[in-house]
Amino acid sequence: MVKAWYMDNAPDDQRLPHRPEGAPDLSLELLASLGVLYWKIDVDRCDEEGLLAKIKKDRGYTYQDIVEVCPEKLPNYAQKRVMLLLEPFSAAL
Repeated sequence: MVKAWYMDNAPDDQRLPHRPEGAPDLSLELLASLGVLYWKIDVDRCDEEGLLAKIKKDRGYTYQDIVEVCPEKLPNYAQKRVMLLLEPFSAAL
């Protein structure tokens, strides 16, 4: 299930939900009107299901990145974590 809400501006840990108390979920219709796309993909079966390949083909995606975000595998983990959390918002900033 997709859940989205307007975030607060608290300077707390970026991994927290930052959901103001009582904030309602945004509707799927509102998200669609904003251009938000989403799919439910079974990561354990995505190769055999072919959904990810279809999405990539339909949208003209020719690249794919896999990033393991954990201190043991990502150099400069703390800085990269912040960057990855802010990246989806960079166009809106």
